[in-house]
Amino acid sequence: MRFARSRRGRAVSAALLTPLLVAGPFTPAAGAQETGDGEKSVLRVALVQEIDHLNPFTASFASSTMIGRMTWEFMTPPSAEDATPSPGVASEWESSEDGLTWTYTINPDVKWSDGEDVTSEDVKFTFEKIMNDPVAAEANGSYVENFEKVTTPDEDTVQVRTSEPQASMTALDIPIVPEHIWSDVADFSAPKTDTLEYVGVGSGPFVISDYQPNRFVKLEANDRFWRSDVAVDELQFIQYENADAAVSALQSGEVDFVNRLTPAQFETLEGSDGVATNSANGRRFSELMINPG
Repeated sequence: MRFARSRRGRAVSAALLTPLLVAGPFTPAAGAQETGDGEKSVLRVALVQEIDHLNPFTASFASSTMIGRMTWEFMTPPSAEDATPSPGVASEWESSEDGLTWTYTINPDVKWSDGEDVTSEDVKFTFEKIMNDPVAAEANGSYVENFEKVTTPDEDTVQVRTSEPQASMTALDIPIVPEHIWSDVADFSAPKTDTLEYVGVGSGPFVISDYQPNRFVKLEANDRFWRSDVAVDELQFIQYENADAAVSALQSGEVDFVNRLTPAQFETLEGSDGVATNSANGRRFSELMINPG
């Protein structure tokens, strides 16, 4: 008998949707704190799960991928309204009639935070690195198992040929990275791949500005982000040993936002002065797959 964390839908699985319980200060700035004379807004978020990696090729923990979604763009991320594919790195996409070739047009508005253009070569590099390097495939290799070839007819176009039709081609959960930053990496498990030299250049709403393992991660608003202005200037993810410590930090004013609460913790905070609570279904789920094949 074999167990797997995740595979594409070829197995019987059981999934449990878990409620997302969050709490934070009830302030006009939605918890963001201003520093100095009001020139900078900072949102401090309690983190109760350790970060395994910031390197998007090897990051698997929920805390790590959450930060990754804020710092990297994806090809066609799910829309906030109904989770249908929306423009990201790709502005347009289409499939051939046989479903084996997908063509993506690069979004001209998406830029790297260092000012370089995002091109089809960045996408090709990212996909092929995962296809050909088992270490680079650690986090997202399942998405490219069916890929046969990636080509770039020009700097604005990427084509992916698959061995069989693949339903996830508009839901590829793969952060696209800049080739000019990552091309010199020989070992994707090397500690340097978690440093700002590599993870400090992205295309998402924030860029990683400081990282102290087991202490905190700081993100600054990316002024080159293509969608819109970001609501806060800085995000601080502050590490705590457990949810009880995080709740205490919220109550003492050390942080502005806590999630992944237990029902008991949520009930304790609900109705507290200066604290706003929210309970909703989260997007993540837990699954157990037996004999996935």
